[in-house]
Amino acid sequence: VDPRPQNIRKYADGGMPRKIEALKKVREIYSSDETIVRAVDAKMVKEQAALDFLNDAHFMSGVLARTADCIATLEGTLDSETTDWLCSDSYTMADLFWGINLYRLKALGMGYLWDPEAYPHERAVYRPHVRAYAERLAERPSFRHAVADWGVAFN
Repeated sequence: VDPRPQNIRKYADGGMPRKIEALKKVREIYSSDETIVRAVDAKMVKEQAALDFLNDAHFMSGVLARTADCIATLEGTLDSETTDWLCSDSYTMADLFWGINLYRLKALGMGYLWDPEAYPHERAVYRPHVRAYAERLAERPSFRHAVADWGVAFN
């Protein structure tokens, strides 16, 4: 059984190969500009490595397990906190880090790691503190403007 969430399978199976082909076209168009060619070549290497990574179901299984462990640790940390945020009474860089990563996980179809009601999945786990934390993060106007308005995961 393929352990990758549907959105990751879809992106790896179609989106990333199209992206690599588009980069090849950009490289061809700007073939006389050495700086652009080097930049596009580096981007293609990165995208191909990501595609190889996403297509390795065994490796992805380990990554998914480690990600689930991180979310479980976050749940425990949030359970022991006396404030809405991780490191203090105020929103900090730690919260920004987690906000972006929770947003990306949700966009990749991995919201089931904390919110099985919204994201049914056979491996779903309810983590109420992470769910509430993700909602608080998504409600911040600065987060919505800089991160969420660029995608659809929290909309």
